[in-house]
Amino acid sequence: MKSNWFPILLEIIIIWVITATLIDGYHERQKKNKNFAEYVVNENNNKTIDSTWVAPSLYLDTVTTGKKRQMVIYGQELIAPFGPYADNFTEEQHKYGPYQPIVSAKLKKEISNK
Repeated sequence: MKSNWFPILLEIIIIWVITATLIDGYHERQKKNKNFAEYVVNENNNKTIDSTWVAPSLYLDTVTTGKKRQMVIYGQELIAPFGPYADNFTEEQHKYGPYQPIVSAKLKKEISNK
């Protein structure tokens, strides 16, 4: 046992340093998280904000009206993964492109309806 004191002491010191580093890192992350939470509250007039984002929905969003509502409908038409589509373009073109003819036709249709 007398000859093994140095490796054992070295292992204890290494474990102590690693543990102290991990604990310090944990406390620093907690402090940063607390500072960020305070920043978010203070930037929004002491009101917390919802950190989740929900995409606009054609069916679930009953508040959006007018031009914004039309943009949601237009976006839903563009990203629909399967037909039937309101235009004469193929399902493959709606999925894989080219998209410029689809957008151009939609704009021409909107202009002619005005």
